[in-house]
Amino acid sequence: MKIVQFFQFIASYVRAIWQIIRYGPSILQEIKRDPLTSLFNHRFLNQEGKRILEQAKRSGTNLFLAFLDIDGLKQVNDTYGHHTGDEILKLFAELMSLIFRRKTDWLGRYQEGADEFWMIIISDDKNHTVERLDLLVSRFESSVNDLLRARDSSCDVSASYGIVFLRELPYSATATLEQLIYEAEQMMYRQKRNKGQARA
Repeated sequence: MKIVQFFQFIASYVRAIWQIIRYGPSILQEIKRDPLTSLFNHRFLNQEGKRILEQAKRSGTNLFLAFLDIDGLKQVNDTYGHHTGDEILKLFAELMSLIFRRKTDWLGRYQEGADEFWMIIISDDKNHTVERLDLLVSRFESSVNDLLRARDSSCDVSASYGIVFLRELPYSATATLEQLIYEAEQMMYRQKRNKGQARA
């Protein structure tokens, strides 16, 4: 009887190992990814971001952190439901992945259920990075407003971003990821205010 139990244990152990080999990669992806947008989730990018930042400080590599927000999404959710809002979030994420597709571009949704995104970009080219962000906003606003016009919607949806450059910070040698996020978020709010003033 003990021999039978032993072989049953071995068989179950082998099955468990096989399941890990077969499904392990997909499970790891699910752990790292936001379920709606397939971008990195906050927990994973926060962990990786700290590692990337420390590595950049040691090597002297420059990096940028951008914080992005979709403006006007609440009105869409209230008017058409969260399904339409989710379509817009996925559209924004798809455009992010299309424009920022290098291996050194780390893209994430800031929180599940939120309309905020963030990215860590390893690059020395400040102008090109800003150009790509402006292109993202321009393409998104054009695409999303085409989508809304097709539904005879009067909702106005746009996007704002703030970006911080590690080398330009006076405390770059000791900067933390939390500080970079805060600085980029404040820059984003400043852009929102400027947009509001321009419209007024």
